[in-house]
Amino acid sequence: MLSNGDRRVVVDFIWAVLGPVAAFMGRLLLFFVCLFAWVSLLLIVLFGGIFVFAATLLGWWNPAVPAVAWMLRADYRPWALGASALFAITVFLIAQKLWRYIRRKDLLWLWP
Repeated sequence: MLSNGDRRVVVDFIWAVLGPVAAFMGRLLLFFVCLFAWVSLLLIVLFGGIFVFAATLLGWWNPAVPAVAWMLRADYRPWALGASALFAITVFLIAQKLWRYIRRKDLLWLWP
């Protein structure tokens, strides 16, 4: 049997060896989960938003277009407007981040 002091040494040794490994693996897993979530959200917002934004504008100008008629029914109109707004907000935030990066890195000479 191990005494309490020996058990503490063994537990401390295990935590000393496995603690950083577990912390690294946890951070790596969290990184990939967040990366997957952000990339998925970005793809959904950009590609879905572009389609819905264009379809909503096209439907406002010409509601008889068959490709967008289903989206502009009363059932789907809030979704179409919400996706269009989300797309516009996302584009604005990306442009704002890019502008801040250009100003922070003093890259204004790149601006036309």
